[in-house]
Amino acid sequence: MGKKAANYQVFSLKWRPQTFDEVVGQDVVTDALRSEIAQGRIANAYIFAGPRGVGKTSIARILAKALNCEKGMTPEPCNTCRHCKGITVGSDMDVIEIDGASYTGVDNIRDLQEGINLAPFAARKKVYVIDEVHMLSQSAFNALLKTLEEPPEFVTFVFATTEPHKIPETIRSRCQFFTFNRISVSNIITQLDLILSKEKQVKVQKDEKAKILEAIALNAEGSMRDAEVTLDQLVSLTEGELSLEATHKLLGLVESEVLLQVLESIRKRDATKALEIVKSLVDNGRDLQAFVRMCISFLRDVMLLKASGKDAPLELPADRISRLTELAQGVSFPFLLNVLNNFFMLEEKMKGTLPERFLLEFTLIKLTSIDRSIDIETLLSSEIPSGVTGASSSPLQSGSSSTTKSPGNNGDMFGSLGQSTSGPTTSSMPDHEPRAFHDTLPASASPSPAAKTATVEEDAQEESLSAPLNIDDPDSVWERFILLMSQKEPIMQSILKDVTPESINKNVFRIRVFKNAHSEYTLSIIK
Repeated sequence: MGKKAANYQVFSLKWRPQTFDEVVGQDVVTDALRSEIAQGRIANAYIFAGPRGVGKTSIARILAKALNCEKGMTPEPCNTCRHCKGITVGSDMDVIEIDGASYTGVDNIRDLQEGINLAPFAARKKVYVIDEVHMLSQSAFNALLKTLEEPPEFVTFVFATTEPHKIPETIRSRCQFFTFNRISVSNIITQLDLILSKEKQVKVQKDEKAKILEAIALNAEGSMRDAEVTLDQLVSLTEGELSLEATHKLLGLVESEVLLQVLESIRKRDATKALEIVKSLVDNGRDLQAFVRMCISFLRDVMLLKASGKDAPLELPADRISRLTELAQGVSFPFLLNVLNNFFMLEEKMKGTLPERFLLEFTLIKLTSIDRSIDIETLLSSEIPSGVTGASSSPLQSGSSSTTKSPGNNGDMFGSLGQSTSGPTTSSMPDHEPRAFHDTLPASASPSPAAKTATVEEDAQEESLSAPLNIDDPDSVWERFILLMSQKEPIMQSILKDVTPESINKNVFRIRVFKNAHSEYTLSIIK
């Protein structure tokens, strides 16, 4: 057992690329370096910039082997000669790897400069790889500058960094700059699948394999090293018997079914179901902040598919895209934007001191009970009641339901309202005539049971709604709208009472929204 443990090598090292062909997802970088090596046009210094775990240090080592292979300078190092083997295990004395985070002082650079002028021990080139080079101090960069201006011909520098903007321009201008991209989900899945095919002691059910690899790849956020470390950890956790349930527990992920249930409970205004989901998450020890981030990512995917359809820039398996597309067709943009906005605010509030569970429950209750988005474009296209007349010539006078939109306004009744920072906010309607409002809302805003009971008060409201409307009087137009809302959505009446009409001038309806506790809901409804 002890011998087996001593020989164990983690996946991120065991499956580290050893040739340019084995590098995943960085074709632009590897093709450029191959070409330079083949032509013998080797730069004195390179900067490899990109996110963590995408192959910067691995390619630096491959470049060192390509420059020092006993076969000669070649883009295809043999990996069998003493130089290639020494570089692979990190024992070659002519390839010096330095951690920039602990090598920040000017004295460190001066010690480095003393060794730079010495000829290589046995290799063709001395290669200095400085990782996280942006961590060097300004004085250290200044000391390094002279060396970069006139380096010995047998020295090559490779600077790896995740924050290239922190490298002084004087240094960058003396280096060839290569940008490393995040590795795509599909490329990570392919590489993990390759690893599993060669790790014979690891078992996984065929019907779960694709979902397991997808979960790991999505969680890695473009880092191949992170994905390999997660797979390695999962193998240890399950003793080589991989399962989707263990994957979700390890990553703290919530199954896609749960995310679908959350969205569905909000759409159906089912607060009870939403709260049951929260309780289940807490009982299973799930991270609520991670859950909120997953909800945002999930809603983002739905929103992009709603906006662009099959052309949406998503790196997801085809079956997942198909399911999300079907879901996107069943919800409206106002609904998605409203829910996303509330989850954005929830994520920020969770960074405070209030209990996370309470904040999540509060947001879900608000979304299912209070903050209802009404599709104004649908409302504008509703049939206008008979008997509505106006003082000026407009479609309202004839009772016609036709509307004229100006290009780009999307039928937005009051235009784009921004939330005020102090005092009142004034906004105007886009370029179309003021509308009257029919007494029937879209099906998504169904009347409450109390509104269906015939009362004397309701009869009076019906008379008011059927009375002629003077569209030149902003108070009359607004009162008609409030009356309509009070009949169909009683809770909105108290929220909209803080909106004051100002004027109607030709095709502009101007209102004023005051900063108060309900202003967020008010703006959401009017939009």
